[in-house]
Formats: sequence, structure tokens, C-alpha cells
Amino acid sequence: MFESVTPESVGIPSQAIERFFKEIETRKMPMHSFMMLRHGNIVTQGWWAPHHSFEQHIIYSVSKSFTSIAVGFCLEEGLFKLTDKLVDLFREKIDFMVDAYTKELTVEHLLTMRSGHPHATDRTGTDWVKAFLQTPPPYRPGTLFGYDSTATHTLCALIQKVTGMTMMDYLKPRLFDKLGIEGIYCQQDPMGIDAGSRGIHCKTQDMAKFGQLMLQNGVWNGEQVVPAHWVKTATQKHVDTSAKGTKCDGNRGYGYQFWRFRDDAFGGIGSGGQLIVIIPHLDMVWVSTGNLLEDEGDYDLIVRLFHATVTPFVGDTPLPENPKAHGALTARTEALFMLMPDGVTDCALVDQINGKTYAFKKNSAGISRIGFDKTSTGFDIRIRIGEADWVINAGRNDWMPQHVSVTDDDGWARYVFVDEQTMVCHVHLSLKLGTYKLVMHFMDDALTIKLRPTGWTDFRRFNLLATGTAL
Repeated sequence: MFESVTPESVGIPSQAIERFFKEIETRKMPMHSFMMLRHGNIVTQGWWAPHHSFEQHIIYSVSKSFTSIAVGFCLEEGLFKLTDKLVDLFREKIDFMVDAYTKELTVEHLLTMRSGHPHATDRTGTDWVKAFLQTPPPYRPGTLFGYDSTATHTLCALIQKVTGMTMMDYLKPRLFDKLGIEGIYCQQDPMGIDAGSRGIHCKTQDMAKFGQLMLQNGVWNGEQVVPAHWVKTATQKHVDTSAKGTKCDGNRGYGYQFWRFRDDAFGGIGSGGQLIVIIPHLDMVWVSTGNLLEDEGDYDLIVRLFHATVTPFVGDTPLPENPKAHGALTARTEALFMLMPDGVTDCALVDQINGKTYAFKKNSAGISRIGFDKTSTGFDIRIRIGEADWVINAGRNDWMPQHVSVTDDDGWARYVFVDEQTMVCHVHLSLKLGTYKLVMHFMDDALTIKLRPTGWTDFRRFNLLATGTAL
């Protein structure tokens, strides 16, 4: 594992890094973790409570970069070629008239996001690969960039077909075991194929290890784990992305499931703030997780803040040690926590709503009643949906861990009173990138509630804006 060093010892002032964390706090950005390496050592790291260092966090489309490495291993072992046509590789699925553009599709087209599809094809059925092959590309493969996650998933299916094992099982002895990565896993499609376009869960440290491996041209502990030529080929620009409109650090191009960044950097991007950024000329890697889909600007805001606060101050030689500045940085990173809106946890409203239940007219969310019970740690908010109760254990002064039954996930919840009549509760999911936000205004015998989900779309989402009356 990496060793921790002071920022000054690797040419970075602690004040610059602390400024980065302070900007995140000031903007109340829902970050989950951050780690930065320089010269192969940890310069800074932190987890925003209730997130923690041993959490297997979903990394969404950063998964694609791991898929690229699996493809590289398959090519090295001669299991298929970049020029192989998909219609030849998946003959068993072809029982339909194949479109002329589909006939042209190659492995390399999928790697470079030039499948001819501007976005993912249908994934509502059982066989995502067959649906992909049955969907005629609107433009010619091999021409323009189009962010097609089903193209990546088709690569995962190909890996499973030619190796006889899932992509993650295939990578275990070749990559994960070599890097000491344990507990990493991937969600699967209905046919048991790893969803390597978006479904990998791993620790922040694992993301940093992967980034450092790529920075070292595939070498780990003196062993060439990933072929150097594949690292170079996969991370170089193969296709222009300038017309995409993506927020990818200036649209610097796309490789084989790797993004290009400014200053000849590269890495992986996952929706909401999942990032691996590899900066060769600075001998630096930094990674992050978060849920910046909460109207905060997504991953591009993290990148812009880092370049504004840290990058300009990175030097080539060590700086004099600064115990005071480093101490302030350490104190800040050790006290990181997910922020709630400004408010209080105790007011007259606590006793006024304790034990009350409010009834709602028929609505699209299926919510009929909401009740409140004060507990020793905060409030239980009981939401009746159909015939079941979703009980939110909202913490008074801390995030309360719990199973979120409504979406079959684990998570945490907390509340504050933002004024004498309004309670705000956030329910933060741990396995998926999602947060339920409840804003509840109490007036006389009425409760007006706004319940909305924020984050990625792969969790059960309830929306409600309604007024109920006390029973």
C-alpha cells in the first residue's frame, strides 16, 4: 500500500490543498472521498462522513477503463482482434436481418465509442447484446464519437464468451490480485454478464492503485502487469470529442475507454463525481467519489476546482516543511462530513409534530400518510406507500445508518429545521448514487411536502409535491 507523506515533501504547499477542501465545503458539494498521490505516495486523503475508507463505492463509468484493460489482456492472449467483426463474434445471436452499418462494427469501434450510436441502446430486456446488434446505427461506425455504454457492455459479453468467465473473474488473477485489490465487484445484467460500463464497486484506494498502475505504464512492484503498449494505446487520443458537448475538461478526446484531459493527462470519468485523473508530467494521480448530480455541476466542478486551487502550485522540488499548515490540512480532512442545509435540530416544532400523522389524497407516488415520532436520536418519519411503510430514522446530530427499504439499499438519514415551520430531511444511499430530499412545511393542521430524488437514475425514485391534513 502507499505511504503517506507531507505535501511539502513532494513540492506542494499544504495551504493549496486545504484551499481545495475549503472550496468544496463552502459550496456544500456532496463529495464522498478524495485521494491524491504524487511520486507514488499519498499526499492527502479524506472521506466525507458517513462515507468511510473501507466502503465499496460505485464508480459508474470509471468502470469502462477497467473493461479496457480486460480487453487488452484478451488481445494479448490472442482471444480476438481489434478488427474482428461483431457479427462474426456473436453469430449465435444473429437470427434477424442485420443492418449494413451493424455488419461493419468491429471491436475497435466499440472501444473508441464509434459504434454509430449516439447513446446507449435499449437495456430494458434480458439480452442487452442482441438488442444492441438489432438496433441499426443511425450513422456509420468508425466515424464520429457517440457515448454508447451498450458498446462497452458488448465488450464485457465478448470477454465472458471467449474466456468462459465473467470479466471480473478474468481480471482477478491478472490485475486485482497483483494490485492487492480485494472485495471489488460488479453488478450484472439479466444474463449474468458484468455491467462493465457502469457497475463496478470498489474502494477509493483501489481507484488510486489503478491510476498509479497506469501512470507507471502498467508496472507494479517491478512486474509488467499490463502490457506497456496497451497502456500507451488505450490512453492516447483515438477520436475527437469536441462536438460532444461533454463537460470533460475541455473535450480533449477519447482513447480506448479512457478520456483525455488537459496537459496530456488522461483517466476515467463516472457520473456524479467518480474520477481517476492521471497527470504524467506532474507524476500525479488523484481520485474522487461523490454525488454531484445534486444540482452542483457534476464531475467537471471537481476538476475545475482542483486546477484552480492546487495545480498552479505544484513544484518540481520539495518545499520547506510547514507543520502549522500541514496540521490545519490534516485537521480539515479528518473532520470531513456531508453537509445539511443551515438550521437547528431542536425547536418548538419538535413537540408539535411528535406523534402526528398526515393524510394525503391519491397521488402518483402512492403516498397516503406521513407520520412523525420523536426518538432518542432524532425522528422516525413513517411514510405509507401502498400497503408498506418506509420508516426513515433521521438523526438529530449525526447521520443515522439504516436499511432504506423503499429502494432496497443501505444508507443514512439526517434532519434539520431550517426555520420554525420547516423540516428538511436527507436520505443518502450507500450502494447507488442517490439521495432522497424531503422538505416539509407545517402550518396549522397541514403538512406540505416536497419529496424529490437526486442522483443517477438506477434507484426507485419517488416524487411528491402535495399538502396533507392531520388525522
